[in-house]
Amino acid sequence: MSADHDPLLRSLGEALRPDEVEPPPERIAELRGWVLADRARRGDAPIPTKPKRRWPLAAAAALLSSLATAAALTLSRPPAVPVEEVALSQVPPGVEAEAQLIAHTWGTEVQLVVSGLADGQAYTVYVDSDEGDHIPAGTFLGTGAAPLRCNLNSAVLRSDAVAFEVLDSDGDVVMRSNLA
Repeated sequence: MSADHDPLLRSLGEALRPDEVEPPPERIAELRGWVLADRARRGDAPIPTKPKRRWPLAAAAALLSSLATAAALTLSRPPAVPVEEVALSQVPPGVEAEAQLIAHTWGTEVQLVVSGLADGQAYTVYVDSDEGDHIPAGTFLGTGAAPLRCNLNSAVLRSDAVAFEVLDSDGDVVMRSNLA
């Protein structure tokens, strides 16, 4: 049966205009009723009234994917490196400082948090070995009252390190830590 001979389909076609995306709700209900009646007359199964919701399955899949990614990242992360807190001596008045050491296979990392050193002045950090070597670990510029965080590295193994010093640009010791 063509749309020209069926009044229901013809009226549906007339209801659809190029500027409309969907037919009016009453036309959809009318067409749906006609389709349901035709299916019942032929003995076909009825059309479900509501589509099945698939979002819970999609949400579960997304959650499992996120958990798997997080687990993979956690398992692939290297173990935490032990950090050793060390005391500082000879800290000038008005300067606040904290220091930590990390023992690596290639040497010793010195982590400094300092405030109160002269803004813009260069400072050099040395690590002293048990054989009397004075090995540079790096330099940094003072930041005045603003906190400064820096990581400096020296080719002295932690087991061989006996001290580290922070020297100003004149070569005077500003801070020292005895490690042995």
